[in-house]
Amino acid sequence: MSSEIKADKWSPASGTSATIGDSGDTYTVPSGVTLNTSSATLTLPSSVITGQTEKTSLVDADKFLISDSAASGALKYVEKQYLPSGSLVQIARQTITSGSSSGFEFQNCFTTTYKNYFLRIRNMRPSTDGEGYRMRIMTGTNSKVTASVYRNASFYQRSDGSTGTNAGTDDKFVFANNVASTQAMGGANSSLWISCDKSSTANNSLKVNGTSSFTDQSSNGHRSHAGLNGSFITDDLNTYNTTGLYIYVDAGNITEGDFTLYGLVEA
Repeated sequence: MSSEIKADKWSPASGTSATIGDSGDTYTVPSGVTLNTSSATLTLPSSVITGQTEKTSLVDADKFLISDSAASGALKYVEKQYLPSGSLVQIARQTITSGSSSGFEFQNCFTTTYKNYFLRIRNMRPSTDGEGYRMRIMTGTNSKVTASVYRNASFYQRSDGSTGTNAGTDDKFVFANNVASTQAMGGANSSLWISCDKSSTANNSLKVNGTSSFTDQSSNGHRSHAGLNGSFITDDLNTYNTTGLYIYVDAGNITEGDFTLYGLVEA
């Protein structure tokens, strides 16, 4: 037997609590009915979230529920595509496994698309024991800048407790000296951030900073080096239309190395 209850208000028979139905019962709110809890407290079970199907790959149109602080906490949604999403995008890569290269170029890698770049150098090994790796910028004609416009300031702590520096004016960036040539020593490794904002060239120079580690040549006892690097070009990007990088060793060849340049997508 079924019946319909019509009342303007339901209240507990005693106290301040009441129960609707029994465990296992289902109550349906028909289409078109508004259940207004805007001025009340609505407690939901955690299974509202944990009981749903998991999604492991988000797409731009996926939506997240938010409380908009600029609209008195009004409920709104934001799509995944509008969330902060800084990332690294690979621009160029050069790998040398068993060959010999005196140096190589990353041409046309600096554009207005990015303002900051990340250069990862792994296991850069020279053919001649004790050589170090260097970098020069290239201009819009892919010409290497060999003028003395580079300023270097690096500090190294060695495994034998000694320290070393490399500072001053040069015709190149200097990031590692006296690198061991043997494969067992692992070569030189660097993580370098490069600032090159080509959207504002006047009074804006190319700058490099980061860290390096390597083992030096056998005549020095194969000491481990951990270094801090900081360098820049003295002239602005309006003087040098910097478009690329040239990476090389002072003498001999690079016999091994993995070099990857990324552009930083800022959130």
